[in-house]
Amino acid sequence: MKTVIMGASGLLGNYLMQHPFFKNAIGTACSKLNTQLNRLDLTLQDDTEKFLSQLYPEHIIHTVALTDVDFCEENVTKAYLVNVETTKNIVSWIRRFSPTTKLTYISTDHIYNGKGPHREKDASPSNVYSLTKLYSEDIASQVDRYLVLRVNFFGYGINVKDTLSDWIIKGLRQEKRIHLFRDVLFSPLHLEHVVDSIVECTIQDIKGVYNLGSSGEGISKAEFAKLIAEVFNLSCENMEIISVADSKLKTYRPRDMRMSVGALESALGHRMPTIREGVELMHKKMEVF
Repeated sequence: MKTVIMGASGLLGNYLMQHPFFKNAIGTACSKLNTQLNRLDLTLQDDTEKFLSQLYPEHIIHTVALTDVDFCEENVTKAYLVNVETTKNIVSWIRRFSPTTKLTYISTDHIYNGKGPHREKDASPSNVYSLTKLYSEDIASQVDRYLVLRVNFFGYGINVKDTLSDWIIKGLRQEKRIHLFRDVLFSPLHLEHVVDSIVECTIQDIKGVYNLGSSGEGISKAEFAKLIAEVFNLSCENMEIISVADSKLKTYRPRDMRMSVGALESALGHRMPTIREGVELMHKKMEVF
C-alpha cells in the first residue's frame, strides 16, 4: 500500500516512519527537512494537489497540527490555517481525484470537556485548538474512507521535542521543583502503542471515529508523574502537587480528558495497553534513547 505520512518530521510522524510496516512510506514536512522527507506546505492547495497527483497514494496519514494551546488562542488565523486548511486541501484532492484513497486523521483528546471517561459522541470543544481539531474531523469525514483517531500520547521525543513524560523524567532526575496537576485527568498511550494501533487499523481497514488511548479509568497528571517515578526509581521529593486553578495558564484547558476506548477495543478485537504498560515500555527503552 502506497502511504504518505503528512508531518513526518513531527513526534508521531517520526515514530510512524520508523515502523517496519511503513518502511516504504513517503514522508512530508514543511520544515526541519532531512534526506528522507519531501518539502510540502499543506496550507497551499495547489502545492498539495500537485504533490499528491504525482503519487496517487492509497493511504494518507495526516499528523500535521498546531498544538500549542496558548498560541492557537492568540493566533486564530494561523490555527485555522494549519489545523483546518491543511485537512481541507487533502480532502479536496481525494474527493476530486482519488475517492478510494483512505485518510487517517490524527485528532486530540482536547475536544472533550466535563466528566469522563468520554465516548466518541461526547465531543465538547472548549478553546480554539480543540475547535479547529473538531472542525477538521468533520472535514475528514467527507471522504468515503476515513479514520479519525483522538489521542494523547507519551514516550521519548527522539530529538524532535520533549513530551510530558520527557519533562517529568528530566525534572525528577535533575531534582528540579516541578508542579503537577492533581485535577487534570487523561488516558495517554505510549507512542509505540499508538503506532501499533494505527498499523492494525490500516491492516483491518477500520473506518470511523475512535478514541485511541489506554485501557482503564485514566489518571491525573500528578498520578502519571508518580507512576513514572515509581517505575524509573526516581524520587518524588521535589514534586509539588497543585490544582489547575492555582496555575497561571493563559487559556482554558479541559480538566477531564479521559477517554473510553471500548469502541476501538471491539473493532480491533483486543484490549488496549494500560498506562503502566506504556511507562514500563518507556523504561525498557531507556538505554536506547
